[in-house]
Formats: sequence, structure tokens, C-alpha cells
Amino acid sequence: MRDYLDELRSTVRSVVAGHLATDSFPDASLDLELWNSLRELDLIGLGASEQVGGAGGDLIDSCTVLGELLSARVPYAEATVVAAPALSESGLELPQGTFTSASGEVEVVGGRLTGVVASVPFARDCDTLVLLSSGVNPSLLVISLSEVGVSIEDHQNLADEARDTVALVDVAVVAQASVTQEFVETWKLREALSRVVASAGVAAALVDQTASYALERSQFGRPLMKFQVIQHGLASMAADATAMQVAAISAATAVNDGDSNALVMVAAAKAESASLVRRVTTTAQQTHGAIGFTREYSLGALTTRLWAWREEYGNERYWAFKLAEAARGRDLWEFVTGIPVQPGNSTV
Repeated sequence: MRDYLDELRSTVRSVVAGHLATDSFPDASLDLELWNSLRELDLIGLGASEQVGGAGGDLIDSCTVLGELLSARVPYAEATVVAAPALSESGLELPQGTFTSASGEVEVVGGRLTGVVASVPFARDCDTLVLLSSGVNPSLLVISLSEVGVSIEDHQNLADEARDTVALVDVAVVAQASVTQEFVETWKLREALSRVVASAGVAAALVDQTASYALERSQFGRPLMKFQVIQHGLASMAADATAMQVAAISAATAVNDGDSNALVMVAAAKAESASLVRRVTTTAQQTHGAIGFTREYSLGALTTRLWAWREEYGNERYWAFKLAEAARGRDLWEFVTGIPVQPGNSTV
């Protein structure tokens, strides 16, 4: 039983409330005040064991927090959902200060690191990078971003969130652990899962914001919500957002429990949530009308994040192919339901 999750959601909402975007003007800087508040509550280390300096929570706990962060400018997904459990499994200490994570193929010789890593969230404002080197001999590396030999080039995604390029030239590694290919695959699943969970949270917020606007805004002498076409649009939007949430919960549970079908669950969740982004954001924008496209209004801070996140860590096409590969050669009924098919009753 996880009765405490409702209290956790409530706590996060109260902490984040004053840090959410009130307009669509871009700001790529890390919100250090919010990061420190989350750390003081032991929420940054939620995904790591106490032995490595974490809070002893699990993936379900950290995903619960992530789903409430919405437009907050912190690399919580990378730090807590992806890096923290990886550090815990490798026996490496959780970094102090601000940290983010990324993966890439880099060269490590004698504890010195050389390579280029693209699309690192908030690298420009972080103290430490937790890097998964996913080459022939994969390893987990902890790097100080203030070290000599580190240079950072600023880049942003569609929502103007920092997605920087980090160049490393003969950089000293703070800590290192060899990992398996299975570890690498689980890391990738957590990356994709983090975007599924974050997208589901934003989609739910979009439904609430759009419904509130439809109740407040009047046209031809009555609230927009009284028009049947608006009601149908909102009902469809709410159904899509709910589907995203169910997919996120199912995928998070599978990864957390080490389920053998974790790849299938994450692939299905990422493909489905990414494909639903267009319908959810279209309804939100159409219901709001012209105000939804203005920079002074907060809607764009949510819709652009959904558009950006659907492409990060694999879009719907990428994960649909992964799903197809997993299904190849298997009985489709057993693949979808998990129920073994009796001999002679194959559905293929």
C-alpha cells in the first residue's frame, strides 16, 4: 500500500506552486531556490538508497514527485528518476549540489575522460554530471562540470529548456563504476519513463486549465462550457490525459518491480503518450483561442513542453519500432495479455 503518495503529491504542489511559469516567456536557467527546497525535503535523493546518501525511496516515489513539477525548471527527472537509482545500484555516492545526467559514447583512459555529450539538461547551471558511457565496455561516471577541460555550449529545446552540449577533454573522473548492458538498457527505460511521467502530469494540468477557462470565458452570452462542441472536446482531452497517466503508472510500476515486460510497458507508454500530445495540445489551444498563443499567458509553457518532450529519449516512431521488435516471433495474444497460449491455440 502507498497511502502516503497523496500526502507526497500535496507537499510537492505546495512547494512548487510559486515556481511554475505564469507566462510563456522562455527562461532556460535552473531554479536553484526550488532545487534547494526539494533537497531539504530529501526529494532529490528519493530514488537512491540511504547507503549512498539518498532517502531510500523508489521509482514510484520519485515519479510521483516528477508528475507534479510541470513547468518547474529543475533537472529532477535526470537527477532523481534516472541518475539516483543508477548511482545506488553502482554503489556510488549521490553528488552534493546540483547535478544532472546524460548518456553517450565517450573515451575513458586511466581515469581521464574525453568526448562530447549532447542535450544535457541544465548542464550550464549544474555542479556535477552523472554520465553513462554506453560503449562496448559501459561504465557509470561522475564528473565535476567545473573541472579543467570541461566546456559547455548553451542550447535549448522547443520549450526553451536548457539542453546543453558538454565537451570533455582529458577530464578527471570523480567516481566510476563498470556496469552491464542490462544496466544500460534499464537506464534508457528510465530516461523514456521520465518523459512519459512528466508529460502525463502536464496533460492533466492542461485539462484543468482548459476546463477552468471554458467555465470563465463567455461567448454569445453564455460560458464556453455550455457549448456541446467544447464539452466533447474537453471530454476527449480528459480521456487522452487519463490514458497517458495510466500508461505512466503501469510503466513506472513495471520498471520499479523489475518486470520482464518492462521494455514493452515503457515502449507502449512512450509511443502512446507521445502520439496523444498533438490531440491534447490542439484541444487546449483551440478552446483558449487567440489568448493561448500569447507569450503573456501560461498555456504555452505547458504545450511547448509536451511538444519538446515527445521527441526526447525517443519519439513515438522510435518506441513503436521497439515494441514491434519485442513482439516479433511471439504469439500476439500472449504478448499483449501475458497469458500463455495453450498448444495448438496460437493466435498468430
